[in-house]
Amino acid sequence: MNMQYNALIADFKRLIREPILIILMLVPFLAMIALKLAVVYGSPLLLDWLGFDLVPYYGYILSIAILLSPCMLGAVSGFMMIDDRDESMIDLMAVTPMGYSGYIRNRLVLPFIMSMLYTFVAYFVLDLYPIDFGMLLYISILTGIQSLILGLLLFSFTDNKVKGLTYAKGLDSLMVTALADLAGIGWVTALSALLPFWWITCLIMKPATALNVFLALGVHLVWLGIAFYKAKK
Repeated sequence: MNMQYNALIADFKRLIREPILIILMLVPFLAMIALKLAVVYGSPLLLDWLGFDLVPYYGYILSIAILLSPCMLGAVSGFMMIDDRDESMIDLMAVTPMGYSGYIRNRLVLPFIMSMLYTFVAYFVLDLYPIDFGMLLYISILTGIQSLILGLLLFSFTDNKVKGLTYAKGLDSLMVTALADLAGIGWVTALSALLPFWWITCLIMKPATALNVFLALGVHLVWLGIAFYKAKK
């Protein structure tokens, strides 16, 4: 047990020394700053020039800002695991006391924690739409799970980094389902509810009923189970 713990710590230290990881961890924060500036200066201009009031859509903007972090960080973790696989690092890790499962956990714990933290950062930096603190905490856990899902799916379905880039764009494009309610079409919303992204908007914009909370967690756990199954297979 002690050998496994030491192997996990050694691998984690190696992970956090990666310069590209440190740089990419800052990208979501920079994106939030850019989005904040766009809203602050763009909203009055839209109202003056086009008569379009952006305020009713602030909840949707906040939802997209919150979703940026798990999408970016999940992709980062997926690419790092693909890189390790290309260099046969995973095969080496599998025969250490840490094992394959320990390796996967190590690669996903940082994106999970950072996605949770960035949920709070997005909320307080943008300061657009009021959310109860308990619900914000719950949403942060869901975004952490989303980073795991995206990282594992990217790792599982791609053979190399070139193909991984295409898949990452495809997975991230699904984030648009968070805006499905704006279409005003029932079947579009119903299909979007099968994906985790829509539920973040739902918990922000709609009443926090027990059913919504339960279904949001259920959808996330189903996708997490699928992602883990594919990764282990």
